[in-house]
Amino acid sequence: MILMIGVMLWSCSEDSDQQGVLREDPLYLSAMTRAPSDGGISDAKEDHSPVQIFLMSGTEKTEGNFVYNTTTQTWVSTIGVKEDENYIFGFSPSSAAAGTIRPLTSGASDYSSGALMTLANLNAVGGDDLCVVVGVKYSNTPITDIPSFGTFAFVKQDGNNYASLLLDHLYSAIEFKIKIGPKYGELRDIYLKKMELQSAKAVSQAVVTLTANTAGSPPLTDVKFTSSDNAQSNTVYDYGTDASTTTGLALTAEGTSFVSYCAPITGIESNLKLVCTYDVYNKKGTKVRENCVAENSLAGLSGVTIARGKKSVINLTVEPTYLYQLSEDELDNPVIKVSE
Repeated sequence: MILMIGVMLWSCSEDSDQQGVLREDPLYLSAMTRAPSDGGISDAKEDHSPVQIFLMSGTEKTEGNFVYNTTTQTWVSTIGVKEDENYIFGFSPSSAAAGTIRPLTSGASDYSSGALMTLANLNAVGGDDLCVVVGVKYSNTPITDIPSFGTFAFVKQDGNNYASLLLDHLYSAIEFKIKIGPKYGELRDIYLKKMELQSAKAVSQAVVTLTANTAGSPPLTDVKFTSSDNAQSNTVYDYGTDASTTTGLALTAEGTSFVSYCAPITGIESNLKLVCTYDVYNKKGTKVRENCVAENSLAGLSGVTIARGKKSVINLTVEPTYLYQLSEDELDNPVIKVSE
Protein backbone atom coordinates (compact mmCIF):
# COMPACT_ATOMS: atom_id res chain seq x y z
CA MET A 1 0.00 0.00 0.00
CA ILE A 2 1.61 3.23 -1.18
CA LEU A 3 0.98 6.89 -0.62
CA MET A 4 2.48 9.65 -2.74
CA ILE A 5 2.54 12.93 -0.95
CA GLY A 6 3.76 16.33 -2.06
CA VAL A 7 5.27 18.65 0.50
CA MET A 8 5.68 22.40 0.56
CA LEU A 9 8.64 23.75 2.48
CA TRP A 10 9.16 27.39 3.23
CA SER A 11 11.56 29.33 5.38
CA CYS A 12 11.32 32.43 7.49
CA SER A 13 15.11 32.63 7.65
CA GLU A 14 16.62 36.07 7.17
CA ASP A 15 20.06 34.66 6.41
CA SER A 16 21.58 36.08 3.23
CA ASP A 17 24.63 35.44 1.07
CA GLN A 18 25.95 38.87 2.10
CA GLN A 19 26.07 37.62 5.68
CA GLY A 20 28.16 34.66 4.58
CA VAL A 21 25.26 32.21 5.05
CA LEU A 22 23.43 30.57 2.18
CA ARG A 23 19.83 31.74 1.98
CA GLU A 24 17.20 29.05 2.45
CA ASP A 25 14.92 28.72 -0.57
CA PRO A 26 11.38 27.38 -0.18
CA LEU A 27 10.44 24.02 -1.60
CA TYR A 28 6.84 24.07 -2.77
CA LEU A 29 4.08 21.50 -2.83
CA SER A 30 3.69 19.87 -6.22
CA ALA A 31 1.08 17.12 -5.74
CA MET A 32 -0.46 14.68 -3.31
CA THR A 33 -1.72 11.42 -4.77
CA ARG A 34 -2.68 8.19 -3.08
CA ALA A 35 -2.10 4.90 -4.87
CA PRO A 36 -3.05 2.06 -2.49
CA SER A 37 -2.63 -1.52 -3.64
CA ASP A 38 -5.45 -3.06 -1.60
CA GLY A 39 -8.41 -0.75 -2.03
CA GLY A 40 -7.28 1.86 0.40
CA ILE A 41 -7.38 3.35 3.81
CA SER A 42 -8.55 6.97 4.14
CA ASP A 43 -6.78 9.26 1.71
CA ALA A 44 -7.57 12.48 3.59
CA LYS A 45 -4.47 14.65 3.67
CA GLU A 46 -5.02 15.64 7.30
CA ASP A 47 -4.80 11.97 8.28
CA HIS A 48 -1.09 12.10 7.44
CA SER A 49 -0.33 15.45 9.03
CA PRO A 50 2.04 16.46 10.50
CA VAL A 51 4.83 14.86 8.45
CA GLN A 52 8.26 14.59 10.10
CA ILE A 53 11.06 15.32 7.62
CA PHE A 54 14.82 14.93 7.91
CA LEU A 55 16.52 17.10 5.28
CA MET A 56 20.09 15.86 5.02
CA SER A 57 22.91 17.84 3.37
CA GLY A 58 25.97 15.62 3.65
CA THR A 59 25.77 14.57 7.27
CA GLU A 60 24.17 17.86 8.34
CA LYS A 61 20.56 17.43 9.41
CA THR A 62 17.61 19.81 9.45
CA GLU A 63 14.41 18.56 11.06
CA GLY A 64 10.88 19.86 10.80
CA ASN A 65 7.20 19.10 10.47
CA PHE A 66 5.02 19.69 7.43
CA VAL A 67 1.50 20.49 8.59
CA TYR A 68 -1.59 20.31 6.41
CA ASN A 69 -3.83 23.36 6.75
CA THR A 70 -7.39 22.13 6.22
CA THR A 71 -8.67 25.66 5.66
CA THR A 72 -6.27 26.63 2.88
CA GLN A 73 -5.68 22.99 1.82
CA THR A 74 -1.93 23.55 1.67
CA TRP A 75 1.13 22.12 3.40
CA VAL A 76 3.31 24.52 5.38
CA SER A 77 6.67 24.18 7.12
CA THR A 78 9.56 26.22 8.46
CA ILE A 79 12.24 24.18 6.65
CA GLY A 80 14.06 25.63 3.65
CA VAL A 81 16.71 24.26 1.29
CA LYS A 82 20.07 26.03 1.15
CA GLU A 83 22.60 23.39 0.09
CA ASP A 84 23.02 22.03 -3.45
CA GLU A 85 23.00 18.29 -2.69
CA ASN A 86 20.31 17.00 -0.37
CA TYR A 87 18.47 13.89 0.80
CA ILE A 88 14.96 13.69 2.21
CA PHE A 89 13.77 11.05 4.68
CA GLY A 90 10.84 11.09 7.03
CA PHE A 91 7.67 9.54 8.43
CA SER A 92 4.02 10.38 8.87
CA PRO A 93 2.27 11.34 11.03
CA SER A 94 4.94 12.79 13.28
CA SER A 95 2.58 12.54 16.26
CA ALA A 96 2.72 8.74 16.04
CA ALA A 97 6.41 8.33 16.89
CA ALA A 98 9.69 9.97 17.84
CA GLY A 99 12.27 9.48 15.09
CA THR A 100 16.04 9.52 14.74
CA ILE A 101 18.15 8.81 11.67
CA ARG A 102 21.69 7.81 10.69
CA PRO A 103 23.43 6.77 7.45
CA LEU A 104 22.80 3.23 6.30
CA THR A 105 26.55 2.60 6.06
CA SER A 106 28.35 3.12 9.32
CA GLY A 107 30.80 6.02 9.11
CA ALA A 108 29.44 7.23 5.76
CA SER A 109 29.85 10.91 4.95
CA ASP A 110 26.38 11.18 3.40
CA TYR A 111 23.10 9.33 2.89
CA SER A 112 23.65 8.19 -0.69
CA SER A 113 23.31 4.52 0.33
CA GLY A 114 20.17 5.09 2.38
CA ALA A 115 19.35 5.41 6.05
CA LEU A 116 18.50 3.60 9.24
CA MET A 117 15.51 5.26 10.90
CA THR A 118 14.56 4.45 14.48
CA LEU A 119 10.98 5.17 15.48
CA ALA A 120 10.29 5.13 19.21
CA ASN A 121 7.19 5.58 21.41
CA LEU A 122 5.16 3.18 19.29
CA ASN A 123 2.09 1.09 20.11
CA ALA A 124 1.12 -2.37 18.93
CA VAL A 125 -2.35 -1.04 18.06
CA GLY A 126 -3.32 2.54 17.35
CA GLY A 127 -5.25 5.00 15.28
CA ASP A 128 -2.40 6.25 13.10
CA ASP A 129 -1.47 4.98 9.64
CA LEU A 130 2.29 5.16 10.26
CA CYS A 131 4.23 5.58 6.98
CA VAL A 132 7.81 6.32 5.93
CA VAL A 133 9.20 8.15 2.91
CA VAL A 134 10.35 5.70 0.24
CA GLY A 135 10.86 8.01 -2.74
CA VAL A 136 11.53 11.65 -3.59
CA LYS A 137 10.84 13.59 -6.77
CA TYR A 138 12.29 17.09 -7.25
CA SER A 139 12.11 19.73 -9.98
CA ASN A 140 12.40 23.49 -10.43
CA THR A 141 9.00 23.45 -12.15
CA PRO A 142 5.71 21.98 -10.90
CA ILE A 143 5.55 18.18 -11.21
CA THR A 144 2.80 15.61 -10.92
CA ASP A 145 4.95 12.50 -11.42
CA ILE A 146 4.90 9.76 -8.78
CA PRO A 147 8.45 9.42 -7.42
CA SER A 148 10.39 6.24 -8.09
CA PHE A 149 11.03 3.84 -5.24
CA GLY A 150 14.43 4.22 -3.64
CA THR A 151 15.23 7.80 -4.68
CA PHE A 152 16.03 10.12 -1.78
CA ALA A 153 18.60 12.51 -3.30
CA PHE A 154 18.05 15.76 -5.14
CA VAL A 155 20.24 18.61 -6.37
CA LYS A 156 18.95 22.12 -5.75
CA GLN A 157 18.38 24.01 -9.00
CA ASP A 158 17.90 27.64 -9.93
CA GLY A 159 14.38 28.92 -9.79
CA ASN A 160 11.56 27.55 -7.67
CA ASN A 161 11.77 24.19 -5.90
CA TYR A 162 9.09 21.52 -6.01
CA ALA A 163 9.08 18.08 -4.37
CA SER A 164 6.78 15.10 -4.05
CA LEU A 165 7.26 12.28 -1.58
CA LEU A 166 6.28 8.64 -1.89
CA LEU A 167 5.23 7.00 1.37
CA ASP A 168 4.88 3.34 2.30
CA HIS A 169 3.07 1.81 5.27
CA LEU A 170 4.69 0.23 8.33
CA TYR A 171 1.50 -1.09 9.92
CA SER A 172 -1.40 -3.30 8.93
CA ALA A 173 -4.99 -2.05 8.94
CA ILE A 174 -8.10 -3.75 10.31
CA GLU A 175 -11.50 -2.46 9.26
CA PHE A 176 -14.34 -3.36 11.61
CA LYS A 177 -17.80 -3.18 10.09
CA ILE A 178 -20.42 -3.37 12.81
CA LYS A 179 -24.16 -3.68 12.16
CA ILE A 180 -27.37 -4.86 13.78
CA GLY A 181 -29.08 -8.03 12.58
CA PRO A 182 -32.13 -7.12 10.44
CA LYS A 183 -34.67 -9.16 12.46
CA TYR A 184 -33.28 -8.00 15.75
CA GLY A 185 -33.28 -4.42 14.46
CA GLU A 186 -37.06 -4.63 14.19
CA LEU A 187 -37.24 -5.10 17.96
CA ARG A 188 -34.30 -3.23 19.41
CA ASP A 189 -32.06 -0.21 18.91
CA ILE A 190 -28.37 -0.59 19.76
CA TYR A 191 -26.17 2.38 20.57
CA LEU A 192 -22.44 1.73 20.46
CA LYS A 193 -20.66 3.64 23.20
CA LYS A 194 -17.10 2.37 22.95
CA MET A 195 -14.97 0.07 20.83
CA GLU A 196 -11.47 -0.97 21.88
CA LEU A 197 -8.88 -3.11 20.13
CA GLN A 198 -6.72 -4.71 22.81
CA SER A 199 -3.37 -6.42 22.32
CA ALA A 200 -1.64 -8.74 24.76
CA LYS A 201 1.65 -7.75 23.10
CA ALA A 202 3.25 -4.30 23.22
CA VAL A 203 5.55 -2.55 20.74
CA SER A 204 8.02 0.13 21.77
CA GLN A 205 10.10 0.92 18.69
CA ALA A 206 10.93 -0.03 15.10
CA VAL A 207 14.22 0.14 13.23
CA VAL A 208 13.52 0.79 9.54
CA THR A 209 16.14 0.02 6.88
CA LEU A 210 15.87 2.21 3.78
CA THR A 211 18.22 1.14 1.00
CA ALA A 212 18.61 3.72 -1.76
CA ASN A 213 18.66 2.46 -5.35
CA THR A 214 18.23 3.64 -8.93
CA ALA A 215 16.37 0.55 -10.14
CA GLY A 216 12.97 1.56 -8.78
CA SER A 217 13.04 -1.21 -6.18
CA PRO A 218 11.22 -0.76 -2.86
CA PRO A 219 13.86 0.64 -0.49
CA LEU A 220 12.10 -0.48 2.68
CA THR A 221 14.18 -3.63 2.94
CA ASP A 222 13.73 -4.41 6.64
CA VAL A 223 11.61 -3.41 9.64
CA LYS A 224 12.53 -4.73 13.08
CA PHE A 225 9.96 -4.12 15.83
CA THR A 226 10.85 -4.35 19.52
CA SER A 227 7.97 -6.12 21.27
CA SER A 228 7.15 -7.41 24.73
CA ASP A 229 4.43 -9.36 26.54
CA ASN A 230 2.64 -6.31 27.86
CA ALA A 231 -0.88 -5.11 27.12
CA GLN A 232 -1.66 -2.14 24.88
CA SER A 233 -5.00 -0.95 23.55
CA ASN A 234 -6.50 1.49 21.06
CA THR A 235 -9.84 3.19 21.51
CA VAL A 236 -11.33 2.84 18.04
CA TYR A 237 -14.53 4.69 18.97
CA ASP A 238 -15.73 6.56 22.04
CA TYR A 239 -19.07 8.33 22.09
CA GLY A 240 -17.65 10.68 24.72
CA THR A 241 -15.50 12.29 22.02
CA ASP A 242 -18.21 12.12 19.33
CA ALA A 243 -19.79 15.57 19.16
CA SER A 244 -22.67 14.25 17.04
CA THR A 245 -24.25 12.19 19.83
CA THR A 246 -24.82 12.06 23.57
CA THR A 247 -26.13 8.48 23.66
CA GLY A 248 -23.76 6.61 21.36
CA LEU A 249 -23.69 5.58 17.71
CA ALA A 250 -26.96 4.03 16.54
CA LEU A 251 -26.19 0.80 14.69
CA THR A 252 -27.86 0.12 11.34
CA ALA A 253 -28.47 -2.94 9.21
CA GLU A 254 -26.10 -1.50 6.60
CA GLY A 255 -23.26 -1.19 9.09
CA THR A 256 -20.70 1.40 10.14
CA SER A 257 -16.97 1.00 9.56
CA PHE A 258 -14.06 1.81 11.85
CA VAL A 259 -10.34 1.35 11.15
CA SER A 260 -7.53 0.54 13.55
CA TYR A 261 -3.87 -0.11 12.79
CA CYS A 262 -1.70 -2.93 14.07
CA ALA A 263 2.04 -3.58 14.15
CA PRO A 264 2.85 -6.64 11.98
CA ILE A 265 4.79 -8.54 14.61
CA THR A 266 4.94 -12.34 14.84
CA GLY A 267 1.94 -13.87 16.57
CA ILE A 268 0.00 -10.62 16.98
CA GLU A 269 -3.17 -12.15 15.42
CA SER A 270 -3.67 -14.54 18.33
CA ASN A 271 -3.19 -11.73 20.86
CA LEU A 272 -5.88 -9.35 19.65
CA LYS A 273 -9.28 -8.85 21.28
CA LEU A 274 -12.12 -6.50 20.37
CA VAL A 275 -14.18 -5.09 23.26
CA CYS A 276 -17.47 -3.28 22.52
CA THR A 277 -19.64 -1.43 25.04
CA TYR A 278 -23.22 -0.56 24.10
CA ASP A 279 -26.73 0.20 25.37
CA VAL A 280 -29.93 -1.58 24.30
CA TYR A 281 -33.26 0.24 23.78
CA ASN A 282 -36.64 -1.17 22.90
CA LYS A 283 -38.74 0.44 20.18
CA LYS A 284 -40.58 2.50 22.81
CA GLY A 285 -37.32 4.30 23.52
CA THR A 286 -36.81 2.64 26.89
CA LYS A 287 -33.28 1.68 27.80
CA VAL A 288 -33.51 -2.00 28.72
CA ARG A 289 -29.82 -2.81 29.09
CA GLU A 290 -26.98 -0.42 29.87
CA ASN A 291 -23.23 -0.77 29.32
CA CYS A 292 -23.38 -4.24 27.80
CA VAL A 293 -19.87 -5.51 27.07
CA ALA A 294 -19.05 -7.95 24.27
CA GLU A 295 -15.54 -9.36 23.95
CA ASN A 296 -14.36 -11.15 20.82
CA SER A 297 -10.95 -12.72 20.31
CA LEU A 298 -9.59 -12.33 16.79
CA ALA A 299 -7.51 -15.50 17.14
CA GLY A 300 -8.24 -18.11 14.54
CA LEU A 301 -10.12 -15.88 12.10
CA SER A 302 -8.93 -17.01 8.69
CA GLY A 303 -9.69 -13.66 7.07
CA VAL A 304 -7.42 -11.69 9.38
CA THR A 305 -3.89 -11.23 8.06
CA ILE A 306 -1.65 -8.81 9.92
CA ALA A 307 0.95 -7.88 7.31
CA ARG A 308 2.62 -4.57 6.56
CA GLY A 309 0.56 -2.46 4.16
CA LYS A 310 -2.37 -4.90 4.06
CA LYS A 311 -5.92 -4.49 5.32
CA SER A 312 -8.30 -7.07 6.78
CA VAL A 313 -12.07 -6.58 7.03
CA ILE A 314 -13.99 -8.02 10.00
CA ASN A 315 -17.79 -8.04 10.06
CA LEU A 316 -19.54 -7.67 13.43
CA THR A 317 -23.26 -8.36 13.83
CA VAL A 318 -25.34 -7.69 16.94
CA GLU A 319 -27.69 -10.66 17.47
CA PRO A 320 -29.66 -11.82 20.56
CA THR A 321 -28.85 -14.95 22.50
CA TYR A 322 -32.41 -15.03 23.79
CA LEU A 323 -35.48 -12.78 23.85
CA TYR A 324 -38.29 -13.12 26.35
CA GLN A 325 -41.36 -11.17 27.44
CA LEU A 326 -41.62 -9.51 30.85
CA SER A 327 -44.72 -7.99 32.36
CA GLU A 328 -43.56 -4.53 31.28
CA ASP A 329 -41.00 -3.99 28.50
CA GLU A 330 -39.10 -6.78 26.80
CA LEU A 331 -35.60 -7.59 27.97
CA ASP A 332 -32.93 -9.47 26.15
CA ASN A 333 -29.24 -10.28 26.19
CA PRO A 334 -27.70 -9.65 22.75
CA VAL A 335 -24.18 -10.54 21.78
CA ILE A 336 -21.87 -9.36 19.00
CA LYS A 337 -20.86 -12.10 16.58
CA VAL A 338 -17.60 -11.71 14.71
CA SER A 339 -16.63 -13.13 11.34
CA GLU A 340 -14.18 -12.39 8.53
